[in-house]
Amino acid sequence: MFATLIGAILNIILDPIAIFVLDLGVKGAAIATIIGQIISCIFTLIYFIKPKKLKLSKKCFKLDKYICKKILMLGISSFITQLSIVIGCCK
Repeated sequence: MFATLIGAILNIILDPIAIFVLDLGVKGAAIATIIGQIISCIFTLIYFIKPKKLKLSKKCFKLDKYICKKILMLGISSFITQLSIVIGCCK
């Protein structure tokens, strides 16, 4: 999320500079977007390449009723919609 945010903020800053200051118009906006995406990609790669310590225990795999309820409340309507699409396509 941090990498995406950095790319978006950089794009917001670079857009007016490229469009108005450098007088590049739409081409400048495209260049600013590409630069923002590249920086975002670099931050993401650094995050995944940097070694991290991850400790898993049995407690990590225990289901929490409250969290499961929240997940179901948010996802059940989307699940039913997707299921109805699949069933509708099979006929």
